[in-house]
Amino acid sequence: MSSKDYEEQLALIVLAGLFPEEFGGLTRADMPDLQDPARQLGVEVVGAVDIADRELLGVIGDPRRRAPFAARLKKQRVIMSEGKYKVLLWPRREDSFALILRAFYHKVKKLNAGHYTPMAHNVLFVYSEILADLPALRTANDAMRELQRSYDTDFESVFVYVPGALYLLDLLTGENRILPIDTKAQTAWAILAGE
Repeated sequence: MSSKDYEEQLALIVLAGLFPEEFGGLTRADMPDLQDPARQLGVEVVGAVDIADRELLGVIGDPRRRAPFAARLKKQRVIMSEGKYKVLLWPRREDSFALILRAFYHKVKKLNAGHYTPMAHNVLFVYSEILADLPALRTANDAMRELQRSYDTDFESVFVYVPGALYLLDLLTGENRILPIDTKAQTAWAILAGE
């Protein structure tokens, strides 16, 4: 399973688990990554993680590429358990929304260039390591709304999945929420997505 496949499956599990009425009909597809054609709902999944971390995460899932990264894997406290790799410690490197805003802008451009199946409702699901409070989410929400202002097709909302929480940015109303998530639940979802 590629890291992209894993991210899409995990996003599907998280959204359907937390919001079954809204996202329970999603299935994996392509462009956008998750779709519910009956509801005209599309969810694009993207990571906004430091490039070195993304590279290392990709290596974890590919045994042929692990050997050259053995020292970095050990440093990151990645261990083998029950035949699967588990991450015990992962340092956060980015505490601004810069990576998220870059990913958002890239996806808005693709959405408007005709790269995706047209949907009435477009959502972005972002993986990140950022720690944020409501004022930071407000600032990011304002920036996202401004970035897509000149485009015809918009994302209605953005979900940012981080360790211990899900940030919800409603780009239609400008409202934001922080939904705490128990790390045991996140671990269980991560294992389920990897199966």
